[in-house]
Amino acid sequence: MSQLPSSLQSLLTASAENVDDAWSVFVAEYSPLLLHVARSVSHGRDQAMDAYAHVLEQLRRDQCQRLRRYETDPRSRFTTWLVIVCRRLCVDFHRAHFGRARAE
Repeated sequence: MSQLPSSLQSLLTASAENVDDAWSVFVAEYSPLLLHVARSVSHGRDQAMDAYAHVLEQLRRDQCQRLRRYETDPRSRFTTWLVIVCRRLCVDFHRAHFGRARAE
C-alpha cells in the first residue's frame, strides 16, 4: 500500500493550531499543478484565477473533506487524483457562472 504524500499527511493530521501552516505547505507544493489545470479549462487569466480560487476553497472546505476522501492506490499517484478533482471543480465552477456549452 502506498503512503500519502507528506504534505497531505501533515495537513490531514494537523492539530487545530497547526492546520493553517500545514495548508500553506500543501498549497505551496500543489499550486503549480492546480493553476495548470485551472488554466487548461478556462478562457483567460481572470477566469483561470477565479477557478483556481474556487478549487482552493473547495479543497479546504469542511476541514479538507475532499482531500480526506483520497485513498492510496498503487496503480496511480495522488497527483493524478488531484488533477481529476481539480478539473471537475473547475468545470463545475464554469458551469455555475457561465452555463453549459451549447451546440449551435
